[in-house]
Amino acid sequence: AYTNRKTIYTLSGADQYMNASTNGVVELGPNSVVFNTGDNRSLGYVARWMNIKSSTGTFTVRATADPTSDDGYKAYSFDVFMLQEIDVTPPSDLVWNTDITVSDGASSQALTFGQAASGTDGLDSGLGELPLPPVPPLGVFDARFNLPVVPSVSSLMDYRDSAVTEMEWNLSFQRISSTDQVTFTWDTTALRMAGGIFLLQDAIDGSVVNVNMKLQPGFVLDIPGLTSLKVKHIRLFEYVVAMDSGWNMISVPLMATDMGVSALFPEASSQAYSFDSGYVARSVLEPGRGYWLELPAAEACTIYGSVPVSTDIPVAAEWNMIGPLSADVSTSAITTTPAGIIISPFYGFSDGYTSVTTLVRGKGYWVMTSQEGAIHLTGGVAKVLAGASSVDPSWPRITLTNAQGQQRDIYFAPVNEPSENHELPPCPPTGVFDVRFSSNTNVEQTGKGTYDINVNSTSYPVILQVSNLGGRRLHVQDAINGTILSEDLTEGKPVVVAQRLNRIVVTEVSSVVDLPKEFALGQNYPNPFNPATTIRFALPTPTRVRISVYDILGAKVDNLVDAEYEAGYHNIVFEARNYASGMYFYQIVAGQFSAVKKMMVLK
Repeated sequence: AYTNRKTIYTLSGADQYMNASTNGVVELGPNSVVFNTGDNRSLGYVARWMNIKSSTGTFTVRATADPTSDDGYKAYSFDVFMLQEIDVTPPSDLVWNTDITVSDGASSQALTFGQAASGTDGLDSGLGELPLPPVPPLGVFDARFNLPVVPSVSSLMDYRDSAVTEMEWNLSFQRISSTDQVTFTWDTTALRMAGGIFLLQDAIDGSVVNVNMKLQPGFVLDIPGLTSLKVKHIRLFEYVVAMDSGWNMISVPLMATDMGVSALFPEASSQAYSFDSGYVARSVLEPGRGYWLELPAAEACTIYGSVPVSTDIPVAAEWNMIGPLSADVSTSAITTTPAGIIISPFYGFSDGYTSVTTLVRGKGYWVMTSQEGAIHLTGGVAKVLAGASSVDPSWPRITLTNAQGQQRDIYFAPVNEPSENHELPPCPPTGVFDVRFSSNTNVEQTGKGTYDINVNSTSYPVILQVSNLGGRRLHVQDAINGTILSEDLTEGKPVVVAQRLNRIVVTEVSSVVDLPKEFALGQNYPNPFNPATTIRFALPTPTRVRISVYDILGAKVDNLVDAEYEAGYHNIVFEARNYASGMYFYQIVAGQFSAVKKMMVLK
């Protein structure tokens, strides 16, 4: 081995280098090194030593001229070169490596790059990276990697950290003649085995040179002024998303090379639909967004791509369809800007909407926010989210079952049960079995008398069954004129809807409706609202009622009610057209009963 060994070679005369073709052979121990020299007489010294070979090992030669020579050519009378052995054994923690060879036709240089567990942005001598001397004068061929460190370091090898998923190798080159073409060649098989995306680009923005290195083995550069390029590598990950037959709420957890629906989900039988105050068909998808997509059969879809850089998802002041990115996310770890704008549970879809506490990558989810902002999937201190929807199993319930055996439940809750946490996300696409009250909830407060129920089903008959009525009776009819359907619904006596009815009216038979057993103030609905909302209250006895509205500072801004009311369930409408956005409080005083709740005007 010739590590750090110096050898002085004295030339017999400058004329030997006139044509830059002299070959010298020097015996160094048991091995021989063959070298060819390049000539740059006009600048006064010999250029780099090229094409070094030896019987064992791989060597780098550096040549230093003698500026004190007075033979007229300076550099030709005395040259010093150092041979440093480069370990050709691959690093033990190597993940992958390959070469890109740079050539101007007369000279060439192979540059090795790759990733290893011990790789860094700097000079990794343990991986065989050695520093190069400064770039030789113009007219001498040169190619090198420029490592992204300060001060600047160049090398013929550059290994990077294998944990990094996106990186760039910067290479510069110098032609013998500024008009020469430069050829870059590489092994496409090695790049395919390394995985991910490899692009050869100009060092600015990729608008001049942008070559997919996995699709072709080389590139010829014929732009004279361009003297640097970069190899950009984006590691690809593979995720399998389980899809059900029929409609799915999905998301794309990675940034694929082709984000088109047909490329990501070639078996899909529908367009993808996002939500923007209504469903919008999309042909190109975005990470972080949620979509409806229909498949003809259950399938495991494999998605290849890189991890998105941002973990922030923009949201509007409404229901939003979102999706996690490269990892599952607990809803308790999600934060927002501005803080506290989430006003609903997160809803997933699996044969119906269900509230969830974990967002699973590849799936789509609904969430409502009170204003525009951003959801942050990682980082920060978690804020308390809106409580998940919950129902009391003892509440009166109507169960609707379609011909495929799918079931949906809707409930009648006490008047003091807040309804805002029971608001459902927007209706799924046509064909998905969905049942809800016209208030867009699956829970309504009892005592209203009449309830409109919206039914979305492609499979009939639909059977209605009731539970927990306590001997009371409901009446069910179609929403047209009652001639298609008009039947009483009691426990043990189901009602069959034989043909498509998108809307059903359910009426509490007045003679069996119980009076409230206690005073209660209900949560306004909707909330937040603009411009009007409904406030409900319950009176077990005839009572004088006063309801007032206060701003956040406690100043009274309106008297809504000041009158005698009969026992029963009542509601009033609060119009806020002339009020600014913000938090308000409403108070009821009925005899000895008093209660306060808050509401939000959102304009």
